[in-house]
Amino acid sequence: MSSSFSNIVRTAFGKLISSYGFKIVEDQHDSSNFGNAVVVLDSSDFRIRLVKDRDQIFGEVASYSEPETWYGIDRLYEVINLKPIPKQSGSIDDIVAAIEKDLVRIEHSLHPMRFSATKKELERIGELAKQAMLKRFQSKP
Repeated sequence: MSSSFSNIVRTAFGKLISSYGFKIVEDQHDSSNFGNAVVVLDSSDFRIRLVKDRDQIFGEVASYSEPETWYGIDRLYEVINLKPIPKQSGSIDDIVAAIEKDLVRIEHSLHPMRFSATKKELERIGELAKQAMLKRFQSKP
């Protein structure tokens, strides 16, 4: 039985499912924990994971080079577009729009032949974000 979140994902990702061969391969729902849920979609090129944590939805992607290592779509957007993702509401529609807009670039950056370079850049940006966050906390009285 599919969860209501997977039905929302199925509707929102309709074009990617029908036109690009994405399939829902994992559907977890925890009604005892604020309705948190995880839905994973696979295509022949890369994976997408949507995590619903209370009222927030997070989009992540993974390369088949490391299929269980997930990166936030916002971080990948920064790598492939060389700038931060425009401020979003965090809705599933924003996640779908970001993926559809840059689908070819996402496929390219997560391809096994290029993933090593992408991973290095993702890690570099992650480290910069971590340092910025620590600096903010250290500067508070």
